[in-house]
Amino acid sequence: MEELGGGEWKSEREVGKSERDVGKCEREVGKSEREVGKSEREVGKSEREVGKSEREMGKSEREMGKSEREMGKSEREVGKSERERERECKTRGIVGLV
Repeated sequence: MEELGGGEWKSEREVGKSERDVGKCEREVGKSEREVGKSEREVGKSEREVGKSEREMGKSEREMGKSEREMGKSEREVGKSERERERECKTRGIVGLV
């Protein structure tokens, strides 16, 4: 028997049941904490994957920009060549052949 206070007593069987209930609650709390930890690790993993994807996107965008600059350079060179050819044709007196 265990005294609860105020002259009330609790039987050993009730005390054992209460202790088992407390143990069960503690196990459930532990399980919940493990699940939270697992979720936090998964979130961290997802965040790292997002960061990796963003870096790869940035790299792709830089490569696209480089390709666009190279295309622009090529187009300017073609335009320059066409103007030179046109100028050459005009100096030789050939009109309409470009």
